[in-house]
Parts: sequence; structure tokens; C-alpha cells
Amino acid sequence: MGKCNFLFALLVCFTSLTVVRGESQANNYLNQAIWSQALNNFEINTPIIIATPWVFFYSNISSIDNDVLFKNNLDEDKVFSTRSLVLKELYSTSNNDFFKKMPADSIMIVRAQFKDRLLYTLSLNKSDSTTTIDYLLPSNNTGENVVYGFKGNMVSNRRFNPDNTITSTCEWKGDSLCITTTNNEAKSYYTVEEGKYKDGVVLSKSIYRENKQTLKRTFVSNKKYIYDNPNQLSEILITNKKGRPIDSVEYHYTDNQLYSIIQNHTDGSADMIFYQYENGQISEKSIRSFPFELQINKKYKEHKLDLFSIKNESDNSIEQYQLEYNIQDQLSSMLYKSGSLTDDINTCFKAQYIFSYNDCKNIKSIKIVDNHGVVRKEIYFEYEFRKK
Repeated sequence: MGKCNFLFALLVCFTSLTVVRGESQANNYLNQAIWSQALNNFEINTPIIIATPWVFFYSNISSIDNDVLFKNNLDEDKVFSTRSLVLKELYSTSNNDFFKKMPADSIMIVRAQFKDRLLYTLSLNKSDSTTTIDYLLPSNNTGENVVYGFKGNMVSNRRFNPDNTITSTCEWKGDSLCITTTNNEAKSYYTVEEGKYKDGVVLSKSIYRENKQTLKRTFVSNKKYIYDNPNQLSEILITNKKGRPIDSVEYHYTDNQLYSIIQNHTDGSADMIFYQYENGQISEKSIRSFPFELQINKKYKEHKLDLFSIKNESDNSIEQYQLEYNIQDQLSSMLYKSGSLTDDINTCFKAQYIFSYNDCKNIKSIKIVDNHGVVRKEIYFEYEFRKK
């Protein structure tokens, strides 16, 4: 993984070190999908590009740009892709619940449509022990099936398209060992990750490759997580198959709040993220990775994200998002502005995102209106509830 890609992983890895409940994981998956649909563009009569949380492929179909789900493969993401950063920050900070009702007594079917075309279908099935999400494109040849356990662990994940199928399964050995096995049908080996935990906190993760024919296992790399106390990660040490250090990640705190994350590389360089807080919430995040420098600023109103901006010193640009909420505290509107750092950002209005909800408080539509008042995109969500 490249330096910039690893730094991008640092933006989200700190909040994923403890086990969280399956319903929260499922909501995160769905929220990523909605944010991606809102921020990505759909163009008629262009080749189709499909990016799911685990799969990316290109097909020469004269249809629509169906980039409907957020691509969460960090090997392919670029840290200084502003859109990727906006997606990460909005879904992790806004904490908006686009799906209030996920019934346990029936299967909820969600169909997303754009210009009378079916974009995809989501099937959500919740029980006392698992939450299952099925995502299918209209052809049924591309999609994903993911199952979360009640502890938040990924039980299984099957990702498929016409050219490839990737299946991951997760098995817990008590509460201390989690073994995740990934089978990419295009490769001659399995990837096995062994994660060791204590009281729900990860202590180490070891990666192996297992030959499909001989079942011989080869050690690849290891991450060791070091804590100052049970709730405060201080360092991650990464070693290769020879046991030699590859990189290290340092976590520094001030008054028990995370102040910085520093990724040290073997060539002596370092990538850094610095945090500032206001009333216990992150108000500023500075990202430095030569030759790039970004500054993320956030303002809150009644503990909800109100204003969010990204300043990019490397290309002299700024993007700003202002959020508004309805009486149910769900996101109703977002104003988008962009320009250069020397511009008056208040005069740089580009678009308004309008979110509406049905009687169950589930997302009903997303409408994007440009600075001329023209509706550029509108996505509708239709619901069906099937008895189990």
C-alpha cells in the first residue's frame, strides 16, 4: 500500500479498533451508499462505471455512470482525492440516519431509481443475531452480500461481478481470536487474517497466504497494537514477512484527546494528521504528506455537524458544505460552495442537495439543484416489506 493510501487509512482506522454492534456496521454501510449517491454524478449515454464498497470494474454499456456505492478499497483510493475525503468526513461526522426503520419482522427491499431507470436493489434482513444486506445491480451479475453479527463482527461477505467473485468469512474463536479468510477466485491462494483481541480491543493482526492446492501457509506481515491504557492506542508497529519493520504509526494525546497521528516510513519521511477540538468535538484536522497539505474545518450546532470545509493548499482550492436538519434531526439540505482560497466563498455557491424522507423516516429522495435553480439529479427510493 502506498504512502498516501496508508495515510487515508489512518483517517478512519482509529475508530475501528474496537468491536461495535452489527446494526451500527450495517447503518455505516448504508450511509456510505447514500452519501456516495448524493456526491457522485450520473451522466446519460456514457460507459458504466460501477464502484461498490469492495469491487471496481468497467463495462462498455451505453447507459449511466452508476457509481452508486462508496468504493472502500483503500488500495485503489487516493488520499488527496477531495471527493473521497468528503465522503469519509460526511458519513463519519454527520451521523445522519438515512434509514430509521429496519424492521425485524420483515425483509425490507429498497429500490433506487434515477430517470425511470433502476440503479440497484438493496435487501435488508435483520434478526436477533445478524443483519444481512444484499446489494444487486439490475443485471444480477454484480453485487454484494454482507452479514454482520450482533457483536458487529463481519460473519461473511460475498462480492461478485461477471469476471470475479471474492468471498470472505469471519470466524470467532471465543472472544479473543478472529480469523477472516478471503477467497479471490482469480488467485491461487487464500488470504487469512488472524486478529487477536482482549475485551473487544484489537492487540495484533497477522496476515498469511494459504496455497489452495497444498494448503501451505506463508506469513506475510503483522501489525502490533500498543496501548498506554486499555482505551488509548499509542502505536502500531508493522513488520514484513522477515520480521523487519516496515512502518510505524504513532498516536499522541493531549488531555486524553487525540492530538496527532504520525505515520513513519523506512525512508525517513512521515505523514501527519493533527487535530483540534471545540466542546469535545473535532473542529479542525490538518493533513500533511509532502507535497500535499489539507485543512479540514468543522462547526457544530447543537452537537450536529453544521459547516464543513476542505482547504487544499496544493491546488489553492476550497470546498464548503453547510448542513440543515428537519424537526426529526435528519439531514434535510446541504449547500455546496467551491472556489479558490482567494475567493469569497460565500459568493461561490454551486449546488444544493435536498433530502426528503417517507412516513417511516427512511430516505425517500435526493435532489441536486445547481446554482441556476435547475434540478441536475434526483434519485428516488421505493420500499417493499416482505414477511419472513
